[in-house]
Parts: sequence; C-alpha cells; structure tokens
Amino acid sequence: MSNVNGFRNKLKLFLSNIDNNDLTYFKHCREVVDEFPDDLIDFSMFKTNIKEIMDEFDRIFVDSDRMKDSIVLYRNPMNSVIEQQESKYQMELCDLQADTVFQTRKEVGPEFFKLLDKERFPNLRSFGQKITSMFGSSYVCESAFSTMKHVKNQLRNKLTDVSLAHLLRLGIPST
Repeated sequence: MSNVNGFRNKLKLFLSNIDNNDLTYFKHCREVVDEFPDDLIDFSMFKTNIKEIMDEFDRIFVDSDRMKDSIVLYRNPMNSVIEQQESKYQMELCDLQADTVFQTRKEVGPEFFKLLDKERFPNLRSFGQKITSMFGSSYVCESAFSTMKHVKNQLRNKLTDVSLAHLLRLGIPST
C-alpha cells in the first residue's frame, strides 16, 4: 500500500507543479518550452488527466484507507497503539505486548501470527489469518500490474475496464 500512497503523493505534486509552471518532472514539456521560448505554452490542460487518475486510484483503492489501522497492526503488533485498535483485539494486545517471549521475536506478518496460541490469542490469530489471506501474496498483485503495463501501453491506452479485465485474466501482452 505504501507504493500506492507514494504514487498518490506524486500525483498531488504533479498538480502543484503544473499550477506553478514548474516542469521539473515533465522533461518533454520542458523541451517544448525550451524549443519555443517566445511562446506562452499552457500545460494546465493536463491537470484534468492527473485528476482523473487520482479519482481512479481513489475508486480502486478505497478499502486501503479504511484498513490503515489494520495494516499497521498486521505489520507490527508489538508496537501498535492498543487504544487505536478494535476493542476485540485490545485485551489480547495488552497480553501480547507484555509477553517477553514475543518481545524478542523477529518474525513479522504471517510468520508472527502463526506463533500465536489459539487459546490465548484467538482474535489476533484470526485477524492475522484474515489479513494474510488478503495480502498474502504480493506476487499476484505485482504480476497483475506487470501484465496490465504490457496490455495497456501507449498504443492501446484507451481500453475499457471490461476489456482490460478480460486481457488481464488471459494475461495476454499487447504485442
């Protein structure tokens, strides 16, 4: 999710740069300005495109914002703020964070939650399994983005969502 949030931040920066006529990150736009220095060239038309991308990211990744506290708990249960977690996890977190055996463990993510005793930490263990099943394989996500990158290149950038979904399912590169 940090990659998604990083990209969102870059989009915000791009909007700000266009507002201020700062073409630092727009090499080709800078080349056009350098080639025609006497012309007043307005790149604000690209703001609409950037805003559309931002809206699309918000639509696709709407759940990531809602799951922020859960992701923090999953990544580092030993240092998560107990009061910020759901009440069904709070008492178990109190015991977990006080347990010297777990304080010295280096495991994270699925490996950490596998260590939790079913009797003593039933809610946290179930939570760990649920989150692992959602994000357990980053390979699947990376593979999908890689395939999408090949399918949706500059020659075929006007695919509909339905067509893109079909091509992703088939994993057909656009060559």
